[in-house]
Amino acid sequence: MEKRILVLLLFSLCLLIFIQGCKSNNQEFQENKQQVDSEQLIEAITQKPSETPAPEQPSIQQKVPTDFKASVELEPEAEYRTTNEKGHYSTGPLNNIQHINWISPYEFTLRLYDDQHTSIHYGVINEKELRLQPVLKAATGLVYINDILPDARGTVLIGFGDNPGLFWYRDGKLQQYQKVQFYSISPQQKNMILFYDSKRRQPFLIDLITLAEQKLPTEVDHGWPVYTYGLSFSPDEKQLLYENWEQGALAIYDLEFKKEAYSLNEKGHNLLEGSLSPQKRQIAYLKWDKKEPTIEMGGDGRSSLGQKLAIYDLEKQEVIKEWTGEPLFISRPIWSPNGQYLLGNMVKSIKGALLEGEPYIINLNTAELSKISNENNGINQTGLAWSADGNKILVSRYEGNQVSHWVVDIHNGVETEVDESKHYILQEKKLGTVIFDLVNLDSTILKQYKEKGNLLVSPGGKYVLFIIQEDGKQHLKVVPLK
Repeated sequence: MEKRILVLLLFSLCLLIFIQGCKSNNQEFQENKQQVDSEQLIEAITQKPSETPAPEQPSIQQKVPTDFKASVELEPEAEYRTTNEKGHYSTGPLNNIQHINWISPYEFTLRLYDDQHTSIHYGVINEKELRLQPVLKAATGLVYINDILPDARGTVLIGFGDNPGLFWYRDGKLQQYQKVQFYSISPQQKNMILFYDSKRRQPFLIDLITLAEQKLPTEVDHGWPVYTYGLSFSPDEKQLLYENWEQGALAIYDLEFKKEAYSLNEKGHNLLEGSLSPQKRQIAYLKWDKKEPTIEMGGDGRSSLGQKLAIYDLEKQEVIKEWTGEPLFISRPIWSPNGQYLLGNMVKSIKGALLEGEPYIINLNTAELSKISNENNGINQTGLAWSADGNKILVSRYEGNQVSHWVVDIHNGVETEVDESKHYILQEKKLGTVIFDLVNLDSTILKQYKEKGNLLVSPGGKYVLFIIQEDGKQHLKVVPLK
């Protein structure tokens, strides 16, 4: 009997020790897990040890994928030359040019590729010379998209491989944001929003001037910023206006104070396509009655249609006016530079992917809504941008496969078709809205080249670049404009 009791006591003691050990191990596991979860998902490959990022930055220190690191070459030697050709500039023969983009009035980015390599180049031009500097070279297929930031702030790109992510090459350092598959750079290139994986989760923002990072509300991930849907910066880029899909609301997030500054809800409606006025006093947006079935556009589950267009006054904290579509409004309203007019687009009919649209002007002083184009033959038309003085609108017209552009005076309705053989239509996000300008291409130098591919004019209209073919090779030309 005593032996049986002794055995039971020993068994109970062992069981107690086992349970305590399990608790201890579980507690240690949870502490380790929390520690890992709180670490940063960012690494810098440098010759010097990198500093530990601030606790709020969303990253975990890991190694760069072996395949990407092995394939990328930083600042490779140039395989071409640049020359000054009597008032304009030219490069020597280049490989296949995949992408060109102006990033400032005097800087551009160039991407070349062949079967083996893709290379990214930074171009800068002044009155004396054109400099084209190779930034990096990687195995073809490992670089998806890229942007070079102005004023030597580096190159960002999406890199593929065993462990894909966003890479930022800056000041001789290659920094990785692991698992980031999408990013969006603000119009003034002050900020960059990053999203994790294809579902655009865990959004966070990087200040491209100070390099400070901050997490954003999780609702922002419904904004689809890669396609510029539902997400926009205020004119001074201190606030972020976004759609909260789950609540059908619009919200303003203050980037300086790192908190939601305003939320706008209307019972029974989804609010979408919000646009802050240039003076940041009002929000123009579209409304969709929740009782009506959503008309999906683009196959991503999102619609840019609204039965009504409304304006909410942030100071008065009330809706000051609404207009009903005929039958539907489409896409974000565009403010005039002085904030006294709105450019809105209506859809007359929806036939699958074919839309018959019509641009309208709203005078906010009189609340009058009026059609600005005299064309009414079932042609699909879209209002695109304002002139800098706010008196004219740029309109595109689609007739079959043909696209034409027209400038319409909002006061007298006079329409003038743009001769695109003589003028380049330059559109820029500035003055708190979208501004267009017609750049004169009447240049003696330009007339020397008959076939000009990928013709692009720099912001401000000072330079034009294009591609020509010589002896089966591509050459890049940059020409100053008057």
